[in-house]
Amino acid sequence: MSSLLITNCRLPDSQDGAPLRSILVRDGSIERIADTGWRVNADCEIDAGGRLVSPGFIDVHIQGAGGADVLDATPEALRTISQTCARFGVTAFLAT
Repeated sequence: MSSLLITNCRLPDSQDGAPLRSILVRDGSIERIADTGWRVNADCEIDAGGRLVSPGFIDVHIQGAGGADVLDATPEALRTISQTCARFGVTAFLAT
């Protein structure tokens, strides 16, 4: 059983000035979201430093990124596109 505690984070629906939150993820699923003062032992802890925490984004229509194009049709091009997308929170994409 693995667990991750992300502290001091903002959620996508947070309003300006909203209190920071903590998110407990256990075995890949969110188990609890609580005020930042809430504590629990976890295998790993990350301090988000007030940053936004959100699920990965899925881009359903992408032709290229990072200077590479899907039509290049090479493993290197797809690797470049994948790495570039990941930098912006995209965890999956449909190459078109």
